[in-house]
Amino acid sequence: MTKHNTKCIQAFELESLLSKLDSDFCFCLTTKRNPKGYPIVLLGSGKSALAQTFVYKHFIGRIPIFGHNEVHHSCKTKKCVNPKHLKLLSRKEHAAIHAGRFCRHGHERTPENIYFDSHGWQSCRQCRIDNEARRPQR
Repeated sequence: MTKHNTKCIQAFELESLLSKLDSDFCFCLTTKRNPKGYPIVLLGSGKSALAQTFVYKHFIGRIPIFGHNEVHHSCKTKKCVNPKHLKLLSRKEHAAIHAGRFCRHGHERTPENIYFDSHGWQSCRQCRIDNEARRPQR
């Protein structure tokens, strides 16, 4: 599959690729992603959707409107669209799984990305770098 960083994959292309997939490995899309890093597919007439939502609906089943359900990646890979790795959870269950795993701007909390400030508070290193870059130079 060719890498497309600047455009979305068409939904029918994704459907064709996934119908040939018979694997437990992650199937990662390298297409355009939303600000949180999840891949996007084009549905037609200018509409787009999160790839994992499209795949879940097409290969597993509909997502109930009520209950605030969300598609969770059991493999913990945002770019993966393998239907075997997608699980439907309530928003509350999903939040509990990810509690503390990401900062409020979506950066993953890893030992390399966390530091403790002079007051002992845990902070996101990437957010600090981003804030410094936005701050006007003196």
